[in-house]
Amino acid sequence: MKKILFFLPSSVSVETSILGTEKNAITLINEINRKKYQLSVAIINIKDNVDSINLKPNKIHSLNSSRTLFSFFRCYSLIKKENPDIVFSFMHHINIVVGAARMYNFQIRKFIARESNIPSLDNKKLKFSKIHQLLYKLFYKNYDVIVCQSKDMQRDIISYASIPKEKTIIIPNAIDVNKIHQKIRCSPNQFNNTFYNILAVGRLTYQKGFDMLLKAFSLIKISNFHLTIIGMGPNEKELKNLTNKLQIGAKVTFLGFQNNPYKYMAHADVFAFTSRYEGFPNVLLESCATGLPVVAFNCPGGVNEIIKDGINGFKVEVGDIEAFAKHLIKVSKMKFNSKQVVESVKYEYKLRNIINQYEKIIDNL
Repeated sequence: MKKILFFLPSSVSVETSILGTEKNAITLINEINRKKYQLSVAIINIKDNVDSINLKPNKIHSLNSSRTLFSFFRCYSLIKKENPDIVFSFMHHINIVVGAARMYNFQIRKFIARESNIPSLDNKKLKFSKIHQLLYKLFYKNYDVIVCQSKDMQRDIISYASIPKEKTIIIPNAIDVNKIHQKIRCSPNQFNNTFYNILAVGRLTYQKGFDMLLKAFSLIKISNFHLTIIGMGPNEKELKNLTNKLQIGAKVTFLGFQNNPYKYMAHADVFAFTSRYEGFPNVLLESCATGLPVVAFNCPGGVNEIIKDGINGFKVEVGDIEAFAKHLIKVSKMKFNSKQVVESVKYEYKLRNIINQYEKIIDNL
C-alpha cells in the first residue's frame, strides 16, 4: 500500500470555499481509493476547524505557518518524519517550497505537483515576478509529474518554468453532476421571471473581469435585462462604484457569497463569464451541469476546451465588450437544449473518470 503525503494551502471546507484549488484538492483526497493508498494531509495554514472540512485522510498535520514560502523547514521535517512513497502538493507557492525540500535526500520518493493557474499571467501582478519565475525554474524541475488542468496551462508551464513536456500531464477538473442536481432539486426560483436574468459567479478580483462584465451589460438597452453577481472579494466596493457610475445600479444585484450558487444557476437564463485568465474554470462546468448556457471570454485556461459554440454557449474574444453584449442578446433570442448543455460536461469531466487518471499516475510512479 503506497503512502501519500498531500500538502494543502489551507483548511477551508468545500461548502464555504470560493477557491477552486482547495475544493478540487479536498475532493481528490476524499475520493481516492482508500484500499490502495494510505493518505495523510499537511495543511500549511489552518483557517476552519478541521472537523468542518469533511476531509477524510488517515492523518492530518497542521504546519501552522501563516506564510507558505516560510514553511520550508516544517515541510522538509514532515516529509522526513512521515517517509511517504509519494509527495503530492497543490498550488504554486506550496509547489515551490516542496520542490525545494526535495533537493535534500528525497530522491527515492516521487513528487507530484498540481499547478493551479497560468503562471506567466498570474505572477505578473507580483512585485518580484522575475524572482518568482526563477523559483519556478529552480524547483519545479524537481517534480516527477506536474499536473496541468488545460492545454493553455501546460504550454505556459513548459515555457515559463523550462519544464520538459514529458514531465507534464493534462488532467482537467472534475464535475459531480448528480451532486449538483441534488442541491438544486426542489429549490424555488430565485429570480423575478419578468426579467431576463444574467448570472455571474466568482471572486470579485481583477482576474475575474467583472469590470468588463458591467461595462458590457451597460451597453444593453433592453429594459427587462437584469444582472446578478454572486461572490465576494477585494474589488467589491470598486465594482459597486462602477455600477453607479455606469448608471445601471437598478438593474444589477450583488448577492455576496452564497453556499449554494447552483440554485441560482438552475433558474437563470444565461451565465456570463468574463475572466482575463484562468487555471481551469470550475464555474463553467458547474453552470453547464445545471443546464445553463454560457457566454464566455475565450481566455487562457480551458475555456476553449469546455465551451462549444452553439451547443452549451458561445465564446467571445477577451476584452471585446461590445461582442460580449451582443452575444448576451443573441442567447436571449435562442432556445438551448438544457439536456444537451448538461451532457456537454457530464461524461468528459465525470468525477470518477478524473480520479482514475490521478490513480493511474500514482500507480505508475
